[in-house]
Amino acid sequence: MTRHLLLRERRAALSPLLPSGWDEARAREALSSLATRALGKEWAGLFAEAQADGDATAWYAEGGELRRYTELSAEERGELRASLGQAFSELRRAAEREGGALVPLVAAAREIPSWDAASAIDGRPVLAAWGSSAAGAAPRGLIAALDDGIAGVPPSGFPTGPVAASLGALALFALLAWALLPWWGWIAVPPMPTCRVAPGSLAAIEGALAGERREGELAAELGRLQGELGLRQAECPIRELPPEPPPPPPP
Repeated sequence: MTRHLLLRERRAALSPLLPSGWDEARAREALSSLATRALGKEWAGLFAEAQADGDATAWYAEGGELRRYTELSAEERGELRASLGQAFSELRRAAEREGGALVPLVAAAREIPSWDAASAIDGRPVLAAWGSSAAGAAPRGLIAALDDGIAGVPPSGFPTGPVAASLGALALFALLAWALLPWWGWIAVPPMPTCRVAPGSLAAIEGALAGERREGELAAELGRLQGELGLRQAECPIRELPPEPPPPPPP
């Protein structure tokens, strides 16, 4: 892997635009980390490394084939600009989602003094002189003009972390309760006591029950006979006998 010098420019010829408190080393570390999260680890080298070189600053990047912007055809230049527009649109949205100092940092870092600061290493864009403009000139917004304008989703105030942890704990409790359900049911509803009867007592009880059943059968048979008798009396009434004659009078 080769270490390429992308650009060397006198510091007096550039105006730094990074937010207050950010130097190039710290900003590059934060931006490379954001690019890795938002675009993938292959984009970690989007921002070239700046090194002081006397009264100038030199920007270096590692990789294979280097092609500077001036060496590209018109079609390749258009593809490089489109790729940078898409990449910085995603970086802006990622910064908006994460919030904090990343939003102004990305806005400043996408400023370059001219397209000569852009190169391609192994077909992927790399920027030199990022976060700066030409001395005495307003930022040109070359990359900002390529932003797709789609807003990022702001960070939610909903405490998803604690809620997710609570739901996980509830799910675990439900799983344990389901696994221990048979054992828990035995404790909550203890088994009924077993009834034990001596063999002789059981035989006496069975005999008494049999006697009661026999009495019931006899009572049913008696009722049937009484009914049949009443029916026969209705069909064949028995004539009443004449009354006995009165006794003779005394002599």
